[in-house]
Amino acid sequence: MKTSWVIGLIMLFIIMTVISGICEMTYLPATEESRLWVLLHPFEGFRSILDLPEMVFDWAVNLWGMFWFDYAFFQNEWIIVKYLFWSISIGLIWSILSTIRGVGSA
Repeated sequence: MKTSWVIGLIMLFIIMTVISGICEMTYLPATEESRLWVLLHPFEGFRSILDLPEMVFDWAVNLWGMFWFDYAFFQNEWIIVKYLFWSISIGLIWSILSTIRGVGSA
């Protein structure tokens, strides 16, 4: 795959993730934390070293949810948009893997 396509997919993924994160921050009530907020503030509420494994795990689960566009507002009739974004995520994974392996580079 051409490098320009990989860069384009990565930029598209980042732009869609930021837009979805901002939309979720405005969609959720102020008492709930959005995925973008948790990703940007991973050690909020850190009290002791015993909290560290749980916080790292929560951060990784949140990152996985962001990668699969598991946002609160992608429900009901908006689920089709989530499936469209999934196809872009899968394309991003495929292009990164094929670039690393050197398959089809021109």
